[in-house]
Amino acid sequence: MSNKKIHGSKLNQEKKQTKEKKVVVKDSNKLILSLIVILLYFIWPQIVNIIKKSLSISDANSFAFDIISNIVLIAILIFIYYKDLKEYALKFRKNLKQSILTIIIFSIISIVSVMLVNGIVISVLNINEVTANEHSLFASFEKSPLLISFMTIIYYPIVEEIVFEKTLKDVIKSKWLFVILSGIFFWYYNIAYTANLTYITIVSSFYYFVLGFIRALTYYKTDNLIVPICIKSIYNAFVTLIS
Repeated sequence: MSNKKIHGSKLNQEKKQTKEKKVVVKDSNKLILSLIVILLYFIWPQIVNIIKKSLSISDANSFAFDIISNIVLIAILIFIYYKDLKEYALKFRKNLKQSILTIIIFSIISIVSVMLVNGIVISVLNINEVTANEHSLFASFEKSPLLISFMTIIYYPIVEEIVFEKTLKDVIKSKWLFVILSGIFFWYYNIAYTANLTYITIVSSFYYFVLGFIRALTYYKTDNLIVPICIKSIYNAFVTLIS
């Protein structure tokens, strides 16, 4: 083999190794960023409460402060993922008709799936219990309907789809592992801090997994986070309206 060929082979090997290193670094950065975003989401309520106490914010001003703090968190997450979200917006506009059709179809699938799952749980397992999370949501809605409407239709769809889907998809390459873990993550979060993990609680709240699973699947299939955000917003608006 000539020296030229040997030299060329070495260059190709070095380029390949450099490329692999970049991929590893890129994945590592995504993992760290995902963990930071998830951690921020879970500690944000504590941060808000600390600020409230330090500023001695009264109950009368608490409503406005909660709105502002939620908008701030949305702004932080949008800033962190601005480049990706911009690409999603461009893709959504480019495939507008298909995106809207997907949103409509899977919004209907989400609503029907929850009705079927809850129907099976009630009729077969004889469990008819509203989760503690729902009790809390209904009680809060009676006190502050405007705030809860904002939370359910705007805040949760944007923030939770970033936390429960964007962060996981960035680091999990396997389709079904991502979809299943995203569903479990969303399911667990909605019952972990508002109820004891009893058999009845787990079964009666299974529809959370179904919802998370469906939205994660649409995100993976469309590779556009705006689609599951819209699906969640429509579903939450429907539930808020009929509740």
